[in-house]
Amino acid sequence: MKDKIAGFISVVMHPLLMPTFLFAILFYGTTFAANPLTPESRINVLGVISAFTLFLPLFSVVVLRYANLLGSFTMRERGERIIPFSFISAFYVLLSYLFITKVQMNALVLVSITVITVQVLLLTIITLFWKISVHSIGISGVLGVLVAVAMKFPEANLLYPIICIILLTGLTMSARLQLNAHTPAEVLAGGLMGFLLSFGALYFYI
Repeated sequence: MKDKIAGFISVVMHPLLMPTFLFAILFYGTTFAANPLTPESRINVLGVISAFTLFLPLFSVVVLRYANLLGSFTMRERGERIIPFSFISAFYVLLSYLFITKVQMNALVLVSITVITVQVLLLTIITLFWKISVHSIGISGVLGVLVAVAMKFPEANLLYPIICIILLTGLTMSARLQLNAHTPAEVLAGGLMGFLLSFGALYFYI
């Protein structure tokens, strides 16, 4: 029963969902994060973010799986993560390029997208040598961004979202340990990497 609950949490809190989750909170939970977008265009930008950080990466993983280049969708072994992570990194880099060069967005959004891309690139490099927890990086990265935004912009009123994310971070890390998907060191390292990189980038560069 515990494994089923942990598996459900791992799916619901999948790392590829985290960018969409984060920008939905920023766009609709604050009054300034989506500037200069109109309310009608926010959903379009959120859709673009989802396409490059969720749907295209998922599609690439499915293609790799059915091309027999991936052992399983869960990617429990470190070695089988390298190819899909490389494809995913390419999508994130392309998204960053598009937003930096083609889309007029505020510094908060641009820095957030850039630091997420940097995390994915570092994750791919680290995976060449060590199986760090991607789930921990994803949810802790969301927490780091929200904490930094709340500190820089107290008017954002992000207290309740932050409390929820803290609880979800604990649940997600516990789920990965319950499933024996990672060691405590891999989970802790992922959590520290996600939080510190996101918090540092947002706090010092916006």
